[in-house]
Amino acid sequence: MTKALPIEPREIEKLPRYYVANVIYTIIGERFKQWVEQKIQERTEKVVQEQDMAIEMDPEVLKAFKASNHVSSKLTL
Repeated sequence: MTKALPIEPREIEKLPRYYVANVIYTIIGERFKQWVEQKIQERTEKVVQEQDMAIEMDPEVLKAFKASNHVSSKLTL
């Protein structure tokens, strides 16, 4: 990994996170991607619990929702 990073420590500190993440993914591969996804999931679950963001849904409504072709209503251009 040191071949992909600058020699000077101050330059390393200035690197964007996405660059460092791309370097690690290039070297380690899928295992790193899975680790990142796990950490994101853990953080999401923690935030949902701490901020009481979970919703309760009637089982019949949930069943209909899962059976539908639900998509986001956000418009991106």
